[in-house]
Amino acid sequence: MASGNQRSTCHEQGSSQEYSSESATSPDVEEGDQDTQEEESEEENTKSNDDGSNRIALIVTDGVGIERQCSVKRNAPMRVVLEWYCRNPKRDVNSFRFLCDGMRIDPDETPLQLGLTDNDIIEAHHLQTGGFR
Repeated sequence: MASGNQRSTCHEQGSSQEYSSESATSPDVEEGDQDTQEEESEEENTKSNDDGSNRIALIVTDGVGIERQCSVKRNAPMRVVLEWYCRNPKRDVNSFRFLCDGMRIDPDETPLQLGLTDNDIIEAHHLQTGGFR
């Protein structure tokens, strides 16, 4: 999907936003609509790769209901997904905490190590400080 100057679409809360996959994503992350992701995941499930290089579809959501979908290699560090999420609009990755099933995600772990499956949801929460008097 990410070859040359292909364009991909990322659906966010009913609106669609288009940008170049060459500048908006790394080689390990691809964006796409859900129909395309489902077709690709079915094709990938029929392939058997023992090296773990096949891709997995993930959904990153925030507290206001915006969801962004991406496809990432199963053996790529989660840092790739976290940085991708913060890239557009430009936000500091250190100002977020990312959770999956209530557990904080270590950026150096891979989807394979975390036991993630297709269409698993990753929650992005803004880091909040304070509360002391």
